Amino acid sequence: MIHLWGITRCSSVRDAIKALEAHGIEYAFHSFDQEHPSDWQVRLWVDGLGRKKIINPSSRPWRALDLATRERAKVDDKAAAAVLTEHLYVIRRPLVAWPDGKLTCGLADFKARLEEELNP
Repeated sequence: MIHLWGITRCSSVRDAIKALEAHGIEYAFHSFDQEHPSDWQVRLWVDGLGRKKIINPSSRPWRALDLATRERAKVDDKAAAAVLTEHLYVIRRPLVAWPDGKLTCGLADFKARLEEELNP
């Protein structure tokens, strides 16, 4: 089953959900507003995607962080995971765990992977 993390107010998350539903694909949605992922889970995401990929530097929440916090997140993956655990809205959305265990984040990567799933 596909697991999709994000926030319902995010247009990219809504677009991903619409695409899954349009193709009748079963998924589980995990809202950052209701289900706070564990430190361990966020660390797995950072390890799997890399801090440069998972951090959304164009997001309003990222820009709202103080410079010291942003710099700390850029230092290494462990520091990035700590910042992301504390500031989930900085994560590029949607973040998706596919049935084969691979991860994608961001709508463009989601769409590319969905296309692969639909047309193997």
